[in-house]
Amino acid sequence: MISKYKFKQGCRILLFWVIIPLLLNSCATLKKEECLTVNWYNIGYEDGTKGYESSRVALHRKACSKYGVIPDLSLYQQGRSEGLVEYCTPHRGYSQGVNGLTYRDVCQGNLKDPFQQAYYMGRDIYLFQKQIEHEQRYQNSLAKEIDKMVLLIKGKEVQLSKVCKIPKNCTQALNHIRGLDRKMRRLKSEFRSKEYQIHEMQLRLDEMKNQNRF
Repeated sequence: MISKYKFKQGCRILLFWVIIPLLLNSCATLKKEECLTVNWYNIGYEDGTKGYESSRVALHRKACSKYGVIPDLSLYQQGRSEGLVEYCTPHRGYSQGVNGLTYRDVCQGNLKDPFQQAYYMGRDIYLFQKQIEHEQRYQNSLAKEIDKMVLLIKGKEVQLSKVCKIPKNCTQALNHIRGLDRKMRRLKSEFRSKEYQIHEMQLRLDEMKNQNRF
């Protein structure tokens, strides 16, 4: 009889040999049918419009080598160069930057500077938006802390009504509530300050977006 341990171990091994080939196949840039009917100019053009580096052709070579297909580098590079003309525009650069996408430094010549200028303008907006989101998350945490403090003070006030029959206990409970109240006031003050900061940042973000020339 097979033990549970050996059964589980056997399942893990089986899953390994089933899943790994699937993962490797999913990494291939081209499928068998594509390799056998490939137009290397079109593949290069498509890669160019997506801003891929020239080294991507090595992945195509690897994907198609098992089917005996070798990339036509001349056609691929010609297609990619023309695809890059479509990719390397200020509009695309701004879009890449504002969406937080990586620029692979593929634009050259007179296309490079306009693309990069637009990309970094978009990138600045993206990073500033992330900063605002960070401040908003912190503000939300302050709001939750204030809500907890309100409930805690109410609970202490109920306790106070019960212990105030003994003066010593009454003083201790009052001091505790006063301490909680001071903490809550500080939290509310920080919340209002953060609210104003986020408002100003949002105005700045809108201004940055309005400056978009792309």
